[in-house]
Amino acid sequence: MEENFIIIPESIYRDEQLSPRAVLLYGLVRAFSNERGFCWASNAALAERLHISKSRLSHLVSELRRHGFVRLQTDPETGVRHICPIAENNEGIANFSYPHRQKQQAPSLNSATREYKQSMSESADTPARRKRFQPPSVSEVADYCREHSLRMDAERFVDYYTANGWMAGRSRIRDWQAAARNWARREQPNTPAEPEMKFVN
Repeated sequence: MEENFIIIPESIYRDEQLSPRAVLLYGLVRAFSNERGFCWASNAALAERLHISKSRLSHLVSELRRHGFVRLQTDPETGVRHICPIAENNEGIANFSYPHRQKQQAPSLNSATREYKQSMSESADTPARRKRFQPPSVSEVADYCREHSLRMDAERFVDYYTANGWMAGRSRIRDWQAAARNWARREQPNTPAEPEMKFVN
């Protein structure tokens, strides 16, 4: 049985300004693009694949446009407006292709790989390269809570932030340990409850 897959360029999934849903949308747009560069899937079909509303999909398309990863273009043959992935942002990523195409793609892929390795070596010492956020597992959070004596439900913490795309308000979480400490503080009262005083006449 053949398995379907999407390809997400590293320049997309490493862009910390993009929301996780926007990253997935780019992968779908690229997967559904024809030889002319048009994404043939409708907005309704894309929204259904991502389990979101069409209005939410429009916001994600705008997000990708702002960052220069897609453009909207009208098909001259049909007059239908399509989403098009911008090719310049796909360099440096290996393309899964049929054997008869591999020979033609090899030179550009090797060139792009050299450019990518050079850019990686130039920016290897930047703070962003040294520390990339990785969502923790429930066991990691539970271990951290035990080590730091934090009283909180690790599974509830992970479920909450996973459902929100690891966002705190409009900002992406960069340090889940700090978020866990704040979570534990909110769950604990600031002062112990005072015993109720009863007066007897």
